[in-house]
Amino acid sequence: MMSLNRKKHLLGTALVAAAFCCSPAVCEDLPADRVLEERRLRFFADEPIRNGVMYFPYGVHTASDELEATPHNLVGLSYRSFSLAYFRNSYGGDTVALVHGRNLLSYEPFGADLFYGIMYGYHGELAESDNMPSVAKPLFEGEINPVASVSPYWRVTERLELRAMLTPFFAALGVKVNF
Repeated sequence: MMSLNRKKHLLGTALVAAAFCCSPAVCEDLPADRVLEERRLRFFADEPIRNGVMYFPYGVHTASDELEATPHNLVGLSYRSFSLAYFRNSYGGDTVALVHGRNLLSYEPFGADLFYGIMYGYHGELAESDNMPSVAKPLFEGEINPVASVSPYWRVTERLELRAMLTPFFAALGVKVNF
């Protein structure tokens, strides 16, 4: 049975994701005949993610009853649809992730990217988590573990994006600077 706090937190996470993906786009700088073209909703457009640097200073564990933001200082570099990221995990260990990303959907200036890959740094500790489903525990017992996330964004300017990172057990807010 899921606790009331957990239900509220999951609802809040879903609302944040919906706000990022479903808010109306502002296309003031585009000529009138290009507004519809730029704002069309695209799913799985098979577009690469944009090159850039991202920073997510704090995150929240979605499987916890407490909604306490903790510092993780995730820093990542994306280049040609691959991202390399470093962060301090909840167990205090240094963690590195290598992921591939693709654009999942876009409705300019909003969208979401899908990331999937591997990470190193938990040393089997994730398999011991009470929140880990028993069928998934073998994937997290070793030194290298799978990772996947959806990252909704709002492109504030051509170079600056406000982003969320949503995984099954963790959510974070941050920024990405594109180059």
